[in-house]
Amino acid sequence: MTEKLDRRQLRTKQLLRQALLSIVETKGFDGITVSELAQAAGINRGTFYLHYSDVPHMVESIHSEMMNGLQAIMEEVDINELFTVPVTKEPYRVVVRVLEYMELHTDYFKVTLGPKGDTSILLQLKKMLQKQMYSKLTFLFPDAEMSPFPLDYLIAYASSANIGIIQHWFETGCKLRPKEVASLMLRILQQGPRGSIGLS
Repeated sequence: MTEKLDRRQLRTKQLLRQALLSIVETKGFDGITVSELAQAAGINRGTFYLHYSDVPHMVESIHSEMMNGLQAIMEEVDINELFTVPVTKEPYRVVVRVLEYMELHTDYFKVTLGPKGDTSILLQLKKMLQKQMYSKLTFLFPDAEMSPFPLDYLIAYASSANIGIIQHWFETGCKLRPKEVASLMLRILQQGPRGSIGLS
């Protein structure tokens, strides 16, 4: 009985998530009501309140779940390996896993990183990426002044570039496989824009 109830609760949450993202893709996050969500999901308002206290609570719950999953993978990055793995070989495994995770949750990332998405979510993703990069790079350069290039500018460039690639990937329907996108990201990271197109 409990297992059947758990499956029913999971199904209801999936319906609500699909309804939320469908509405956001059309009108954005602002002004979404419980009644609107319940109607789109084919449930009643009372059922909604069994899972969430209000719409912001639902949005934050889904967002936290997605970000926590991403962060858990990003923490496995070995910055030395990331910068030294040959671009001619298999792309860096952790970057591939990040992209596979995002592809698995295309419904969420396509909408939240799209034109109707929440800019605060995009900013949080960028800050999370920057934090991970900073913690890894400062391990290589404990004294930032000893780095041959200002670390804050390097991190700002790399994080913005990678997020831009990911956004374009979703905008174009994820036509490339995660491994292919990871290879592009690695090439730009290691060779820069000029080197990536064969200019010395």
